[in-house]
Order: sequence, then C-alpha cells, then structure tokens
Amino acid sequence: MFEQRRPTIIRDLSCNGAASTLLKEQGLHVPHLINLPEIVAFVDDFSAVEKLTADMIIVDDFLSVLKDLRCWIKHFYGESQIPELTRIKALQRCVNLIVKVVRVLWAAFPDVEDSDKRSDYLILVKGGLQLLDWLCVRGQDHFIFNEQTGRHNLEFIIDKCNYALSAFRHP
Repeated sequence: MFEQRRPTIIRDLSCNGAASTLLKEQGLHVPHLINLPEIVAFVDDFSAVEKLTADMIIVDDFLSVLKDLRCWIKHFYGESQIPELTRIKALQRCVNLIVKVVRVLWAAFPDVEDSDKRSDYLILVKGGLQLLDWLCVRGQDHFIFNEQTGRHNLEFIIDKCNYALSAFRHP
C-alpha cells in the first residue's frame, strides 16, 4: 500500500494523528507524496555524466526512481499543476536515462562475475524495460519516441527485441 503511494491514502493517513503514532511505534512513517522535480533532479544528476559506467549505477536507487516515476505518471500526471509541455519534457528526460542505464548494464552484464551483482543488473534491466512497455500499453509512448531521441530509443528497443527473440530461433 505504501509502495504505491496513492495520494488519497497518504492524505487520509496524514490527517489522522493516531495513524502516524501507530506507524512510528512500528518503526514506520507515512511516506511523502511523490513529486516530479525530485525525480528529475536525480535524473539530471546522472544525465550530466559524460561516460556512465555500470559501477556508477546504484541499483536500489534506480529501482526506487522507476517505482516513483511509474506511480507519478499513474496517479499524479493528470492532476499536476506543472505545465503539460514541462511534464512531457521532464518525463522524456527520465525515459532517456532509463534507456541509457539499460544499455550500460546490458553491455556490462557479460563481464560481471559476481552473481549478486548480475542478479541486481537483471532486476534493474527488467524494471526499466517493464516501465517502457507499460508506457506503450497506456498509450504514452510519446515519452519514449519524441523528436530528439525517438530514433535512438526505437533502435534500442528493436535491437533488444531482436536479441531476445534470437534466443528462440533454431539454427
């Protein structure tokens, strides 16, 4: 329930002092609402890096951003007071970073010997690709295929799909 961070549930819990006290007794707290500027700040920090390497990627942080991004799009995108063009451009930057991270991890994966790290990379690659798929299914593919990076992102998706499908082809 908390992982989804639905705005109505968070607002209801925040207004109820007893709920906050009970959560504190259990070592928990009412999560804060997700906001796009926090997500974009994280994305911009990594986008500024010239040469992103797999070692720079902290899997748990990126998984958290993927969850927050999906939740924000699902629950907050339609009701946000941020101008629509600004929202679209911000989400396009987020998607571009997801594609970049998946590319980096995909390229580094064969050379990783640590099984835990390989597992983490797979989880992050899967999470990133599932978010892209979810956006397409929801009809929000304009975040992925825009004027600036659409061709690059389309090539990425086609390459990865061909690679995955080739595993099922008989010689």
